[in-house]
Amino acid sequence: MKLRVALVDDSTDTLEVLSLLYSQRDDVLLVGTAKTLEEAQELVGETEVDVLSLDIRIGNRNGIDLCKAVHRDFPQVYISMCSLESDDVMMRIAEEAGAHYFMAKPVSLQDIDLMLGHCHSLREA
Repeated sequence: MKLRVALVDDSTDTLEVLSLLYSQRDDVLLVGTAKTLEEAQELVGETEVDVLSLDIRIGNRNGIDLCKAVHRDFPQVYISMCSLESDDVMMRIAEEAGAHYFMAKPVSLQDIDLMLGHCHSLREA
């Protein structure tokens, strides 16, 4: 069964790159993208999502708050935070907000492979 993946980032270029990278995986079905927190909340609320790739900064808003809400309201969703800000403090904040994984930008196919491997291992446990 394919993992249903949703991507959230305020950059059109980043969404395009991530879409291309995820589309190279046979076990992934891209179910939607969002550029704002409001679009992301609607996407997760109305679409079956297994994996949410979420930017920490979405415009001048904070993706951490959305991470907390998704973790609380949709605990079955695996959350991978992505950010240029990849220091230990930011990674700890993401983890405390409910993120299962953290990827530093720019994201590579290898990063996605590692993250999805972690996701699969959690789902099988």
